[in-house]
Amino acid sequence: MKKIVKTIYILLGLSCLFLSSNHSFAANYPCPEGYTSAEGATSINECYINVPGAYHIAELGDSVPTICGTGEYKEAHRVYYGTNSSCNTCLNGFVDGEPVSVNTDCKKLVPAGNWMGANYEIKHCSAGKYNEEHYVRAGMPGSSCQACPSGYTSDEEATSINKCYINVSANHYIANAGDTTEVACLDNEFKPAHTVYYGDTSSCNAIPTCGVSTYFDYVTTNCRSCPSSYTSDEGAITINECYINVSANHYIANAGDTAETACLET
Repeated sequence: MKKIVKTIYILLGLSCLFLSSNHSFAANYPCPEGYTSAEGATSINECYINVPGAYHIAELGDSVPTICGTGEYKEAHRVYYGTNSSCNTCLNGFVDGEPVSVNTDCKKLVPAGNWMGANYEIKHCSAGKYNEEHYVRAGMPGSSCQACPSGYTSDEEATSINKCYINVSANHYIANAGDTTEVACLDNEFKPAHTVYYGDTSSCNAIPTCGVSTYFDYVTTNCRSCPSSYTSDEGAITINECYINVSANHYIANAGDTAETACLET
């Protein structure tokens, strides 16, 4: 008990000592490491540490500031010895960014394919527009989606410019990335109607040589048999090249018929 009382008297005595110009109590009691004080301080509790923005003093007497957590902010401030400080949670859900010193620098993550309105609501990009994942600061008015390049469009909620596309007609292709002009395939080539995404190109395919009694079908991109009783020469590329050999003095009355009709006698 005597030792405790003695310690108390020592501490009370120290608190009354005059702090000299070198920021120490008398000649033997400087402020704790990392702390300083104004001239004329009369107590250890007047020793303080200047804490930079985005940091705080987590524990009593800490001399090394601790960085705030994700989605928190703290302005630069002063903490006196024997006290601590804490960070503030960013407002209005702007809690996705690194620690910052003021609330207006807090950030909210907007998922790709979306944008943020002035009232902080998240909305989908409309067709023909896109947006990549991005952060919006609390001090900003929001964000907006980007229009696809001229001649290209996109589905709703497109996440990048590479989701913008152009629909290309059958037997045509896009020769250069970003082009909007379709180029026709050669006579011995084919290409089904297709979609080309921005930054990509397309090309035509050589028409295969189909055998006798078959023709090339542009829809299935395969060789198909001619209709019953019809034949074709090798290499036919449309059903219109399938034919039927008709006897003399006979004719085919209706398109696609296989039965011959005799001519009238004169």
